Amino acid sequence: MNKIVIALGIVLLSTTSAFAVELENRDSQPHKVTITEGENTEEIDLAAGASQTVCESTCQIDVEGIGSINATTPEDSFVIEEGKISVATVPNI
Repeated sequence: MNKIVIALGIVLLSTTSAFAVELENRDSQPHKVTITEGENTEEIDLAAGASQTVCESTCQIDVEGIGSINATTPEDSFVIEEGKISVATVPNI
């Protein structure tokens, strides 16, 4: 029984992070990012090559000196690359 409870806990933890807006910085320099989710605003420094969950559902992402983009679903994923922010694309396999 304990193994089932542990397995269920692992599944729930991994599922939670699967439904969150992600931002990846593929540029060679860090970027200052402001995330506005409802009434809450948070500023982060996103290091070069780093990726981070920025919100749980809908939010506005402002990258200083680059521009803004809106996340409309928890499955959204964005990338900063070559000084631009855009929707991350999944490569065809």
